[in-house]
Amino acid sequence: MIKKVITFILNFLLIILGISTFIIIIISKTVLNEEYLKSVLVTNNFYQRAYDDIKDDFENYTMQSGLELDILDSLVSKEKVTNDINKRLDSIFNLENFEVDTNSIKEELNSRINNILVENNRVLEESEKTSIEKYENAIVDSYKSGILYGKQLHIPSDLVSKYLKYTVISMIVLILLIIIINRKIKTILNSCGVILLPIGIIISLVKPLVLHRVQNILMLDQKFSNCLVFVLNDIVEKCFKYGIVIAIVGMLFIIISSINFFQKSIEHKFN
Repeated sequence: MIKKVITFILNFLLIILGISTFIIIIISKTVLNEEYLKSVLVTNNFYQRAYDDIKDDFENYTMQSGLELDILDSLVSKEKVTNDINKRLDSIFNLENFEVDTNSIKEELNSRINNILVENNRVLEESEKTSIEKYENAIVDSYKSGILYGKQLHIPSDLVSKYLKYTVISMIVLILLIIIINRKIKTILNSCGVILLPIGIIISLVKPLVLHRVQNILMLDQKFSNCLVFVLNDIVEKCFKYGIVIAIVGMLFIIISSINFFQKSIEHKFN
């Protein structure tokens, strides 16, 4: 009786640790994986949309300033936007501070405005100089906001591996305790099934429970939201797929342990 109670408690703890380990692995392969995130940005056309949004903001500020839109021609390129976004991601995972290079943008814009003034023999008044300065700062700030998306964020590279190591070691210890306590193949196989089956069921239930809830998430802007929804859908699908597999494996362990039990019962009866 004591063995059964201890085994039950160990099984329950292993279920919790198993789910925690699965969550850590999924997170490490998705939202905490830089290469995965970059592939998501490419798949969802994030770089192009970021470039287009920055250009739209530039045009809005330029029209408000009274300047011609051709002053923006090739002021920034898609390659620069892509590189700056990637550098931003690199800084998050490499624990580095990242400053967007906007000096070249402001200097080029200022040079173009001065050329227009020279061509038209214009000398700016103080109020016009202030307006131009505000316009240039608005362009620079618009570019920064299009790249940075909020405050500086850092993700320690060893954070996930540290927690994963702890959960795996804990699981190994608990599994060894089950083996030492029971010392019967049937009971050990049954414990494996009892652990894996609920883990698989719980993980697979994530899809029907949250799939429709994540489709209309809107955060920061549409392009960011599209990437977020894509990642969440991918995680949900992975949970469902691997959950089904784990549940099937758990069921097989239970069936095998039952067959082993019945075979021994029949042999004992005939003997």
